[in-house]
Amino acid sequence: MNCGNCIGAARLILTISLWLFSGASINGQEHAAFGVLPVRQKREMPSREEGRIRRHTEEERQFLGRFLQLAPEERVRIWGERKDITGRGLAQIAMDDALIALGTDAAPYLCQILRNGNPSHRIYAAKLLCDMDRFVALRELPLPDIADSVYVESVSLGGRLNQFMPIDGRRIGKDASDAVKLAAEQTRDMNLGFHARLYSGRLKQDLERLPLDEQLRRWRRAVITTKGILSLDAQAAHSAHELRTILIEEAPDSVEPLIDLLKNESNGYVLEEGVAVLGLIDSFRMRLRATVVGKKAIETIHSVLMKGGLKPVYTTPEKRESLWKELSARIFKDEIPLDNSSDWAIFAMALEKFHGVKVTSRYYTVQMVIKAAPEIRRFLTFLTDVDPYFPSWEYTFSGPLAADQVLHPRFKEKVARYYEQWLRFTSKTPARKPGD
Repeated sequence: MNCGNCIGAARLILTISLWLFSGASINGQEHAAFGVLPVRQKREMPSREEGRIRRHTEEERQFLGRFLQLAPEERVRIWGERKDITGRGLAQIAMDDALIALGTDAAPYLCQILRNGNPSHRIYAAKLLCDMDRFVALRELPLPDIADSVYVESVSLGGRLNQFMPIDGRRIGKDASDAVKLAAEQTRDMNLGFHARLYSGRLKQDLERLPLDEQLRRWRRAVITTKGILSLDAQAAHSAHELRTILIEEAPDSVEPLIDLLKNESNGYVLEEGVAVLGLIDSFRMRLRATVVGKKAIETIHSVLMKGGLKPVYTTPEKRESLWKELSARIFKDEIPLDNSSDWAIFAMALEKFHGVKVTSRYYTVQMVIKAAPEIRRFLTFLTDVDPYFPSWEYTFSGPLAADQVLHPRFKEKVARYYEQWLRFTSKTPARKPGD
């Protein structure tokens, strides 16, 4: 596997694996680069193939148009059949998105499924109710250029899910939010209970309360169980993801124990995931090169990669050497990704929107592409000298979709702090340390 850029690859793999386990849709700008053919190839596509795609698209459009006109009880019945008219899964995704964005009148019928449906349908209903409650229309987002992750084409309505928002019945009502809570607390169906806790955010809250050594123990066990992204153990995969997030957020406290664990670790899956966690700490929590414990982490990453034994991706010396080059370029030279799915493209858009700083480039391919300007990389070098913990100013976010953080309640405050430092960066005045 060619790493490409490590953050983007890690986020993409995580998003795909979580989607496979949860049935969640993957839409929007973040994934376009991985799913859309280049323009020239699209033009050269055989006409028969073009006709087939047009026919399926029209079938989906007509189906969704009829679906939206149905009474809420009937919409839920058809949704619950989990049938797909195209054979490609797109009609099911379209129904999910339509119910999330427009179907709050269907919440009482989804509650019935959550309480009395078959096991798999109860899990789907729990997720859909949580997504419904968290949906925020695109027009309400602080940045107009952010792509939607939920979209209903027939009515041109899109938006994103606010994962920082508790499930409190804001859109679905108290009865539905109580049903999700009850599903999370009941013990008769442990699989439903796990997923209801996951979708409502209670699983992460429970894991955060554990001591650090227990979090590490559970993280290691979950990683071994998943064996990379191909595992069919949904609970282990989701637990590994939540614990990864917590370990990132708890740095620097988590760094030394993670280093000690990796030095004595023999399991290849744990070694590979451990390297990933340390690399993500550098991106989203603290710059490793600028702290004593971070420098030890860099040495550990290099040692693990040189020693080998990693699974399931970096199994050969060539792949590990390629990964080390990518990590080194980012850790030491600030060669971060600038594409429109990256964190710093989001921050660059926010600096323009909120403070009038022109730090993006825009062009069209099959859609509008917005990138952060290359000068952002020099700005990161400046910020690292100011405070190695600048990635976690106000909050730490390492979720699979960078754009989700625009809904964080302190997103504007984070951008404002970056703007303050941008003014110093561009004025060429000496950087002021926090607290000076």
